[in-house]
Amino acid sequence: MLGVEPTASPDDIKSAFRAKAKQSHPDHGGSEEQFKQLNEAYDTLKDPHKRAAYDHSQTRMGSIHINVNGKQHDIFTDVFRDLGDVFGNSGPFARAREYQRNFKNKDLSIAVKMRMAESLTKQDKTIKVRQLDGESKLVKITIPAGTMHGDTIRYNGLGDSSNPEQPPGSLFVNVVFEDIGNWHLEGCNTVVDCTVNALDAIIGTSVTVYSVEGKQFIVNVPPGTQYGTVMRIPQKGLLNKKTGLRGDLKVVILTQIPTTLSEEELNIIRGLR
Repeated sequence: MLGVEPTASPDDIKSAFRAKAKQSHPDHGGSEEQFKQLNEAYDTLKDPHKRAAYDHSQTRMGSIHINVNGKQHDIFTDVFRDLGDVFGNSGPFARAREYQRNFKNKDLSIAVKMRMAESLTKQDKTIKVRQLDGESKLVKITIPAGTMHGDTIRYNGLGDSSNPEQPPGSLFVNVVFEDIGNWHLEGCNTVVDCTVNALDAIIGTSVTVYSVEGKQFIVNVPPGTQYGTVMRIPQKGLLNKKTGLRGDLKVVILTQIPTTLSEEELNIIRGLR
């Protein structure tokens, strides 16, 4: 597209682009499609990483492939891996190994919905992942116990694999609790608001609440309970994957002033006051 040699310098590429752009610009009678392709070519070649990827795809960088048991092996990649075992993360082959790692399929990101109760135990799931070429594939993932709403988990090798000549990318799974509803989360503690009549808060009452797995609890609200009082049901919240213990179910008591009292009821309250 630009008419330059593969060994062209960045300045040569820039000069060639400017000259071609003047010729192909739509305002000067050029084709919009050609101008678009020209810009895409320049965008690829002006970026060192994109240029290296393009050169690699065109020339395969001199790689030598052999067939072993029906599978293609890149001799240079195998050699660099073996030398890496000897030299570790330093030495003369570190840069070559880093170069090899740069060429892989793209990473993908997907949201996976689950119920809060599922986070209490390890979950094996099969999910559909859409590839960059438009195809979809089913992959199996394991979501560890104690995973929280909003956590992102990386799965190496489960990302895009559109290009069979490159290793697959990584898959990033963003966990979303689909039944979070009116719950509030404070770390591993689950928090629920309960509104009671102000008169009930004065004389005492009880409220019914449920844990994330649907277990019912009756919470006694003692006489004189103030607005915003927090009551705890120990270890009925979410799992802390570091400690292996569950957080608490916290019940926040909110009071509501009655608005439909009769005149007789209001007179009783005035008398008490």
